[in-house]
Amino acid sequence: MDALQRLKAGDIGRLLHDKDVLLIGVDEVDEMLLRYMIQEHGAQLVVENRTEEALDLISQRKYDLLIINTRLERLNTLELIYQKRQKKEIRVPVIGITSRNLMGRGLSSGFDYIIRRPIEKKKFHQALVSVMR
Repeated sequence: MDALQRLKAGDIGRLLHDKDVLLIGVDEVDEMLLRYMIQEHGAQLVVENRTEEALDLISQRKYDLLIINTRLERLNTLELIYQKRQKKEIRVPVIGITSRNLMGRGLSSGFDYIIRRPIEKKKFHQALVSVMR
């Protein structure tokens, strides 16, 4: 039995309750799904789809979790996360959202978990269990 199967429904909520989550660069469908899955557990969500503004938010405020599209406009997200981790500018869990198989590259670049589209509740919960413990 894996960690997700051992959790009860309320346990997922405790992972996110009263947490601040920054969602960066996702499309409308992903935003809608993630907004629902994050806010249903009592987390505060900030959504920023403009790359420069998102980078400012990361440095201005402490978040408990970052969720980032791995393909941002004019930006190599893998390199960005790697550099920010090296400089100790990001010390919180980072979940990447991708259409491609980036698990190995994403993890070696400093992402804590990669979710491959389509986003499903079970995949999202697996990511939370993995990174928020």
